[in-house]
Amino acid sequence: MPRTKASAPQTSAASESEPLPRQRPAQIRHREAVWTKLKQTGAHLREDTDARLTAFWEQTQRSLQDTFEDAINAYCDKLRIPKTMKPDSELAIPRNPGLVPAEPNGYTTRKIGVRLQPNTRARLVAACKKEQLGGTDLFNDALNDYFDKLGIPTVDRLGPAAEEE
Repeated sequence: MPRTKASAPQTSAASESEPLPRQRPAQIRHREAVWTKLKQTGAHLREDTDARLTAFWEQTQRSLQDTFEDAINAYCDKLRIPKTMKPDSELAIPRNPGLVPAEPNGYTTRKIGVRLQPNTRARLVAACKKEQLGGTDLFNDALNDYFDKLGIPTVDRLGPAAEEE
């Protein structure tokens, strides 16, 4: 059977003058991920604290989250911050008060991202306010205090291998 050309669609004058039906815009999702309640937290660690963290990890193989949770909670216990914070507690970590943007501060830091429980993050903020410190100083103080309790050596006792990294 021979092929025939398809006929062009017929349009009428009436259909061309009718307005198109109004289309609704696609809905935008405004939900947070429900798979975790952990709060993403950035920490600037000084070189000496970072070296001790590496030495601690090599000895224990503990996760970064568990290490930070334990260190912050131990430090907050020392400062007598309540163990359970109110659900509406502030979670914004304050900046270091003496830090001037774009001005050298005398030490090199490495940024690490860690997810913290909301209660731990609230305790961290309360400790910052009580000590009048920013997040960077408190993270480093809490981790160094925790490593001192566990007997993790300081940078000068770690040896040349830790300084080269």
